[in-house]
Order: sequence, then structure tokens, then C-alpha cells
Amino acid sequence: LPIFGDFCPLGIGSEEGAMKVSYDNHYITRIKDGARMNIFNGWVNEGIEVSIKPFPTSKREHLQQVRSSASRRFIINENGTVSTARNPNLVLGLGYFPKLYLVDRSSTNRAIFKNTHALLQSE
Repeated sequence: LPIFGDFCPLGIGSEEGAMKVSYDNHYITRIKDGARMNIFNGWVNEGIEVSIKPFPTSKREHLQQVRSSASRRFIINENGTVSTARNPNLVLGLGYFPKLYLVDRSSTNRAIFKNTHALLQSE
């Protein structure tokens, strides 16, 4: 996916195009370059898009990311859903386009990932 500004929207696609990530009990991080999953503009609300934000390259960027780290913290749930740490009632889900958005945990649009057990073991 192309990067727009300093973030890249996340979507659902083929297994061949899947990104490899790790999870450290707080952050979901792309292995290739250290970019982290992020809630767009830090707005932890239903309907907000989920993106990936590059790893900070300067001290200033690092401090800025630390201050807004709540929008980058996620919880991988036993049922295969991924919720925000700030509001566990919001999970990753699908919208009208094949992008990831925050949805209510009981929504029929919630995403249920099949490999979360392996990701939990990557801690």
C-alpha cells in the first residue's frame, strides 16, 4: 500500500500480500521495518480507520509517538479479535471498503483473525 504523509491505511487482502507482524503485549509491529499499527489521528472511536505508522527516525518523532501511544496499543483477544487498549469494546473490523476500521466488539463487521495464537506466542 502507498504511504500517505506519515501513515499507510490498512486493509484486507490476499494471504500472499499479508504483512508479517509481531506483538509485545502492547504494540503490533511490522517485522520488515518496525512500523506500528495506529488508530488514525488517535481518535479511538467507532468508524475510525486503522493505519500503520513508520517507526520514528528522530528523537522528536519518538517523543511525539510516546505521547500518543494510546492510539497504538492493542489487545489480542482469545476469540481472534483485536481490540484497542484504551477501549476494549472497539475491535478491528471491516467497512464499506476493504480497509480496517474500529467497530463495536459485537458488530457483524468485526474481523476475526485465524493466526492470533501464533502472534500471542511472539511476545
